[in-house]
Amino acid sequence: MIHIDESLCTGCGLCKKVCSYGNGNIEIDGKAYMLSQYCQECGQCIEVCPKEAITWNYPWGWTKEQFEEAVTAWNRILETAGENLSLAAVYHRKSVRHYQKKAIEEMKMQQILAAGQSAPTASNERELKLIVVEQEREELLRFLIDAYRNWMKEHTEEEILDFFGGHAVYVQKWKRFIKEYEEDGKDGVLFGAPAIVMAAGEEKHLLDAGIVAQTMLMAAQSVGLSTCYVGFLRKGTLISEEFRTYLGLKGEERVLAGFVMGYAGISYQRDAIKHPFEVIRK
Repeated sequence: MIHIDESLCTGCGLCKKVCSYGNGNIEIDGKAYMLSQYCQECGQCIEVCPKEAITWNYPWGWTKEQFEEAVTAWNRILETAGENLSLAAVYHRKSVRHYQKKAIEEMKMQQILAAGQSAPTASNERELKLIVVEQEREELLRFLIDAYRNWMKEHTEEEILDFFGGHAVYVQKWKRFIKEYEEDGKDGVLFGAPAIVMAAGEEKHLLDAGIVAQTMLMAAQSVGLSTCYVGFLRKGTLISEEFRTYLGLKGEERVLAGFVMGYAGISYQRDAIKHPFEVIRK
């Protein structure tokens, strides 16, 4: 969990803006406060706060000593990156959900696509399609919204909840996405990013798609662009033949990994430690 120091908070609202639950868990009333105890613990509110008013409140069931030891180790690793641009790109990358209305230069796009083409695949099979949407992003958004709207109308609440892996927050998100799009055309799904990139193919190439997508994400970071994975792109091709057709997919082809990309519309002040994976070394 996080802790908000009211004596430092200015109520600027940046924490609410970056909350990965779509402004659903932080509210502003003069000062920032948590609406509920449910928190994804992504740390972005900590990273954007200009006054350092938000800190970790010893998350993940850790003691104060365990957490401080982990933070010290994490900061030490960050310092080792030095002028190593590759490590810096990996360590400092964020999942950005706010973008400038600025097109991506063609050379940068070509560099990122070349990075994807250079990524390894199992048995060197090259069966993926890389789909880039820039000029037709509004059309893509419309197809995606229509796919979910129509599918949700045809299924029960229980079926919808199951489709989203039991995460009620995603069900509420999509109801809000659809409502806001219908009312004023708001883009809550693709975050206003100028480019959407997808790796598509048959399900057996899922791992390859993840490798290719992550390689492109790191390339984007290295040339000053920001990104965010959007799992809803993949799910959209699981529920809508119209969406698959629009993307030019055939037979059993689906979007296997997709992300948005552009110039960040928000500044990050620091790096927050993430919940470490368990590491087994032998």
